[in-house]
Amino acid sequence: MSAGVGADSLEHNDNSSTSTNIESQNAPQLDQSQEKIGQPHMYAKLCLLTDTKGVPKEVDIKTLQFSIGRAKNQVDLLLDPAEHSRMVSRVHCTIYGVPGEDGKISFRISDNKSVNGTFLNAKKIETSRLENGDLLLFTAGSGLQVGDFMDFSTDNPSTPFDKLTEQQKQDILSKRKDTFVYKFVVVDDNFDRMVDDLTNHSFQNHSSSTPGSKRKLEQMDSSYSDFAQELKKRKTAEDALNQRIMDLEKQLEEAKNQLTKEQSQLQELITETQKANEGLVREHESRVNELLATINQLNQQQQAQQQAQAQQLQDAQEHGIMGDIEQEFTCAICQELIVSATTLQCSHTFCKPCLAEWIKQKKVCPVCRKILTKPPTRNLTMENVLDKLMKNLSKEEQESRLRRRKDLIEAEERASQKLKELVETARHKGVKFLNVHDTWGPDEKKLFKTGVSKHEGRSRLMYCELTGFNPEWIRRATVQQIIRACTNLDIEIPKKVESRQTVMDFELARERLLDYLEGDLVRFV
Repeated sequence: MSAGVGADSLEHNDNSSTSTNIESQNAPQLDQSQEKIGQPHMYAKLCLLTDTKGVPKEVDIKTLQFSIGRAKNQVDLLLDPAEHSRMVSRVHCTIYGVPGEDGKISFRISDNKSVNGTFLNAKKIETSRLENGDLLLFTAGSGLQVGDFMDFSTDNPSTPFDKLTEQQKQDILSKRKDTFVYKFVVVDDNFDRMVDDLTNHSFQNHSSSTPGSKRKLEQMDSSYSDFAQELKKRKTAEDALNQRIMDLEKQLEEAKNQLTKEQSQLQELITETQKANEGLVREHESRVNELLATINQLNQQQQAQQQAQAQQLQDAQEHGIMGDIEQEFTCAICQELIVSATTLQCSHTFCKPCLAEWIKQKKVCPVCRKILTKPPTRNLTMENVLDKLMKNLSKEEQESRLRRRKDLIEAEERASQKLKELVETARHKGVKFLNVHDTWGPDEKKLFKTGVSKHEGRSRLMYCELTGFNPEWIRRATVQQIIRACTNLDIEIPKKVESRQTVMDFELARERLLDYLEGDLVRFV
């Protein structure tokens, strides 16, 4: 609660529309015959405990819905707007009387989202039960405690106000300055008991036959008749309310049954979806396991071949047959010792630059003429073996191999440097490069193919990266991006059979795009 905040400053949040909505949610649903409970059938009242101007000293609660505020024609207890605008909102709070099955009336109080709040026994509440003797506080101050108002209550005189020190009195009076307090008093919480008492009293007075007693008896009988009529009305209203409650409970039960049915249908759908997803996961796992098994098998074969080659070299060194070993490690294309060893799927190994030039003309193995369907791989084992073999070669052979390796490295560096210079020049002139994310036309495809065909190795990778086409992009590309890239590069997307249907194999398409980066020598049918 904010101290000293005027209710008018936030009046758009505390209007009659808001209070009406709140009351409609909390109030019992009563007909007109049950709404008013006039004299003498009064159930509770509010008694002012503070010396506050513009506030009624005592207020009878005659309705089952009793509102308090400063909005004229909208509340039952109207407080002076000029005096209490800082403490009380337009429709500040509402007291509800709730009839019970035993004829008793219980009371509740609800705050209508007022600015400063409603305090019951110095505790800020939203909605709470009202008991006989409770203190209802309206304040714009802060720091209130129940003990600050104990001297107002006759129920607990343990701390009389006149026994406090002057400082304690001043502290309490300062807190009370912007506060007024009502005590809630239940006058009669059992309507049936009032009728019984009145009936017994009427029969007792009937034994007296004096004229005064007869007149009093007639008055009492008249009051009893009024009570009986009012009781009948209340009984009718109570029956209507109970019927309404039964109807609402039936509607609630039907709604629960409908909700249960829908939840059951939803659960069945979820279960079916989970089963379908589990089937897809199992199928995917099976395919992955098959691919992993194939890869492991190929790796084992390659490792076995490389180990066999290493063993051959070791055996050759031991038996001094270097001539035969040199023949095994001679490139069948250039007839010299292999430089940058590259092995085909048929296990024949050649120099990388020699193989690149060969495959530009023919996509078959130079030795066994087997059609190439997989990209070649770098044979590091053979490279290491050849490096160890170098010390057993003649000086001329050693210099020749070193020179060829150096020429290969320098050629790649020159190509890369030349490409860098061309790129910088093009960027300086404002040339716009192709983008792999775009759809290329025939001219753009031809332009890219012409340019990329002039490069191998690192320079080819650099050329492709100018369009955003690189290994990282291929691994992270979406299906649509893979389709667009294959279309731009005229790479056919491979097909596979899945669930008796022929579908595109996008994982194999990624592999083909990675192969494309290595050069035309790895683009096989």
